[in-house]
Amino acid sequence: MARKRKRTKKSKRTRRAPLRVLLQRGDEAWRRGREADALRLWERAWEKTPTPELAAALGELYFRRGVRAVVAGSGGDDALLNGLADLERAREFLPGDERPLYHLGLAHHRLGDLQEAQALYQRVLELQPGHRRAAYHLALVAIEQGRDPVQSPAWALLTPAQQTDLESAWHLLRKQGRRLLNSPDTVHPLWVGLAALDGWRADKNRAKQTLEQVLAQEKDGTPRSRLARIYLGNLLWPDDPLAAARHWDRATRSPVPPWVERNRAVGANLLARRALETGDPHAALPYARITLDYAPDRKSYREVMAHIHFLLGNEAAAEEQWRRALAHREEARRLGGGSQPLFHNLALGYEHLSAARRSFPACGNCWVTIWGWSLAAPSIPVRSWHWEQRFRRPSSPVSRWTPSWWT
Repeated sequence: MARKRKRTKKSKRTRRAPLRVLLQRGDEAWRRGREADALRLWERAWEKTPTPELAAALGELYFRRGVRAVVAGSGGDDALLNGLADLERAREFLPGDERPLYHLGLAHHRLGDLQEAQALYQRVLELQPGHRRAAYHLALVAIEQGRDPVQSPAWALLTPAQQTDLESAWHLLRKQGRRLLNSPDTVHPLWVGLAALDGWRADKNRAKQTLEQVLAQEKDGTPRSRLARIYLGNLLWPDDPLAAARHWDRATRSPVPPWVERNRAVGANLLARRALETGDPHAALPYARITLDYAPDRKSYREVMAHIHFLLGNEAAAEEQWRRALAHREEARRLGGGSQPLFHNLALGYEHLSAARRSFPACGNCWVTIWGWSLAAPSIPVRSWHWEQRFRRPSSPVSRWTPSWWT
């Protein structure tokens, strides 16, 4: 009988062991920053034995991952939708915590679902009546729905500066900008500058002066400074597009409306070209990436990026970094930079790597392509090329390429 009882205790320990192992491994993964592993292990433990401690841990993990995804995502993309799913899961595990509700409200607000955002902000205020950020966004929802924010139940929670900003925005939306111009001492210069642009008799000089005053007063990156830079860029674009592009670039380092993204891409393209004209492809590269992120198939943007990789390939070749040079040149060819100088430099690069077996046909095909252009004849396929039969190549060590937009 005692022996049988001993087996029973051992079997119970065996049944309990997997849960302890899951919790221990989950804790270890969490401490080491492997959130995906911790989430998987804790979910399995939750299926076995739900506990309040495990619910708190899972809720915190889902909350953090959801906030990161929402911040990184844009309207309608997978990151934002995955973030919404994680925040909903965090809401289930943390029913009394207002944080998942608030960030869910921000996400729905960003997607344009004003009714859902309003309900979530109100729920946050029910859980924490003094939540000023939820009160502020609730007043913003009222403005977007065409309602006076002063009538919002959360109006009393806002600071005087927030109330002034929201009232000014409400007047601008109702085409009452003249009211702001008549009382410039009681409102922020940002709203005076925007009001100067309101109506068919816009005072662009006054708008420019007041918006520049905003940049002098506000720290860079604040909502007011970003908005001032966006409209300053619009004002400067006809006369000084380079300055406008710089304003848009600095204003769009966090999520902005789609029309501002378009302006940023146009400005970034201009900045990339200016950097190339000064011979600095490294400075042009981040701007060209912005343009391709916005419109990856636009021919003019792809040509600028192709020329950047062409120049970076030449730099690497000058340092005898042939693999890096070929990587840049192949990327230039992928982007549509099918010029004779590019194929010439590709052939030279592959010739320097001729010890690698696969370099022979690639090099030969590049020389054949150049020869075909010179004879106005079609290129010979790679499979029919023999290294010993290569055509005489140009003597120049590196060819230069001037793109069509270079003036």
